[in-house]
Formats: sequence, structure tokens, C-alpha cells
Amino acid sequence: VANPTDKTVYYYMEGMAAPMGNFENQGMKPMAAMIVNRSMQETSPGVYSGATQLPPAGNYNVSILLSNPTVYHCFDANIAANPELASQTTEPLKVEYLLKSSEVPVGLSVLITIKLNHARQDKISDLQVLVFRIPGQRQQRLIAKSLGDNLYQVEFTPLETGVYQLFVQSPSLNFSFDQQAKLTFRAIDSKASQ
Repeated sequence: VANPTDKTVYYYMEGMAAPMGNFENQGMKPMAAMIVNRSMQETSPGVYSGATQLPPAGNYNVSILLSNPTVYHCFDANIAANPELASQTTEPLKVEYLLKSSEVPVGLSVLITIKLNHARQDKISDLQVLVFRIPGQRQQRLIAKSLGDNLYQVEFTPLETGVYQLFVQSPSLNFSFDQQAKLTFRAIDSKASQ
């Protein structure tokens, strides 16, 4: 039973007048409760099946209880590691920008190298780069060229002096412009600094 006033969900056993327990709701008001039946079903005579999410690889003791007829049994189960999941990296993707200096000359082409650490695949073709001058009046979208070994390069020419920011995204690696670190650099007039 969902009780919005108490901000709690109570659960009862059949025939009981008082709740058997309750679930805290993180201070939110529960509006409804959905019951999910994860019990096993007889799919053919003497064969029962059900869906579950397996725990990590290892040896486990599985307990089975049937209410009618009353049967209970414990048996050992060995869950092997999934080789496909084991080969996948568990570390999150991290973008690293390789730029020789945080100051670049205005009007000259600059090569910016981007390294994708812990990427699930190499040589993606959809690494998009967004470069804009703060406060964001001008922006340029570019596609980075793969250099191999999770290195990518983009060529950019700042047209005005000022502070620029660079963001990257890749639909195939499932990350967008706002999910990774940005690169901030300054375009300066090389003639004025001499």
C-alpha cells in the first residue's frame, strides 16, 4: 500500500491486519506501487523456468521452495565469467587534449590532438569537435581525423583574439559534448606580442 501522507510504502501478507514491513521512499510521496512477480513457472511437465539477473562469477548455493506440494531443495551452482563482458573495459572513457601551448596565434592553423583513454574501439569516424570563442558568438563544428591508437586530430584556425573552448562528442561511443572535459585556450595576436 502506497501512503503519500507517511511518504512510505507498506507491505502486507495475505490475511494480516498490520503491515509486515515498509520501504522508505527517500522523502518522496509514493503515488502507486507496482508488484513484480519473479517466481518460476512450469513451462513443461516437471520443468520450471524463470528469468533472473546473474550475480558475478563464482560458486553459489541455490535454494528452491515450492509451496504445493511442499518441496525444498538446495543445490550448488557454478556461474562462469562471461568472456565478452570480461574483455570490455570497466574504466570510463576519458578525453585528453594534447596541445603544445595554451596560447595559439590568431590567423594561423593549429593542430589539436585528442586522445581517448579507455575507448571501447579504435578509429571511430564520428568524433565531432565543437570550437567556439567565448562568449559563444561564433562556433565551428569539425570532424576529427583518426591517427590510430585512439589518437585523433583536428585542424582549427582562430580568426579573432580571445578565449576559445573546445568540446568533443561521439554517438558511437555514447558520449555528448557536455559529458567530457573541455579544452580552453587563448588566441593571441603574435605580432602585438613581439
